[in-house]
Amino acid sequence: MKSTFIILSLFTFSFIATAQNVNIPDAKFKSALLAHSPTIDANSDNEISTAEAAAFAGELEILYKGIEDLTGIESFVNITGLNCTGNKLESIDLSSNTKLEEFSCGSNLLTSLDMSGNPALTRLSCPQNQIKTLNISSNINLEFLACGTNRLTSLDLSGNLALTDVYIFLNELSYLDVSENVALVNLNCSENYSLTGIKVSDKNTALEYIKCDNCSIKALKLNGLSSLEQLLAEDNDLNYLNIANGNNTNLTKLWVYDNPDLGCIQVDDSAYSRINWEDTKDIDNPFKYNGDVYFSEMCENTTSVFGTSAQDEVDFYPNPTHGLIYFEGLVNAQVINISGQIVAEGAAVNTMDISNLISGIYILELRDRDGKVIARSKVFKQ
Repeated sequence: MKSTFIILSLFTFSFIATAQNVNIPDAKFKSALLAHSPTIDANSDNEISTAEAAAFAGELEILYKGIEDLTGIESFVNITGLNCTGNKLESIDLSSNTKLEEFSCGSNLLTSLDMSGNPALTRLSCPQNQIKTLNISSNINLEFLACGTNRLTSLDLSGNLALTDVYIFLNELSYLDVSENVALVNLNCSENYSLTGIKVSDKNTALEYIKCDNCSIKALKLNGLSSLEQLLAEDNDLNYLNIANGNNTNLTKLWVYDNPDLGCIQVDDSAYSRINWEDTKDIDNPFKYNGDVYFSEMCENTTSVFGTSAQDEVDFYPNPTHGLIYFEGLVNAQVINISGQIVAEGAAVNTMDISNLISGIYILELRDRDGKVIARSKVFKQ
């Protein structure tokens, strides 16, 4: 009996000791942790215990190690930073790392990323992946977002009011709404080739820099951006641009060339713009636009459609229009002729094309999801 008891005791001790070590199936991940500086393996036993993982409270840096699986990261409950750039990760679960403030995972193989379990997150960098879905809706402390060169088709930033920098170039976005991001200073959404509209508002008073070149944007209404310093919107489909923000003397760079349909740019003072924004055709000239572009204090009219509540107010422009109508936001809209016939309609759109209609007065109606008319206005087709 005595020898049996000793054997069982040794087995139990061995089991407990094993259970205290973190399960890290990826050998390259484990090797990176064992070689990490600052040291994680405090007792130098070539294992990472749960106590050692929990004791590590700094930034975990495991860049370019060929890691395919981050199983074991859940034991590092006190890390505030994680940089796993340049590995072979296809998925990441950071739901246990609730103290994480900064996370970088660029140049991996990720197709989705969910940061909902990381409420302390302030910086997220995830460029050069294959990300199609990104959930940051609950990250209210997020200040910096870099997710360029991915496959995002939509991105909800409405809950990220602390954002100051957004870099989402080279994705597949078709529409972008930053109208609620009151702290936003820098926005780069260039080379989203299907991007037809960017929604901003007079809440974006901190926004200084917009880079949205090489998209399919048809209209930009930026007159509420009182701090705007640089606009790079070349190679788009612009035919409407309003930058009359009351502070045009603050503008240091305006690149809107290669927009063949852009004729008029609405500004504070056309004489000032002609004198101070001359396009000298030098390669580094801060002001570049097509030769037939002119500046005016009033290019086209903008009309507000008023409904039964404040939420039903939507701006659309230009009015009168030669064909295209642009909405500030996504709407369900119908255009009706004087005979009561629906001649154009669209669901969840930010543009409508009525260029095929004859000149005259039409009625524009906005409808809710149930098809109920919530707002109505006249639109003049030239």
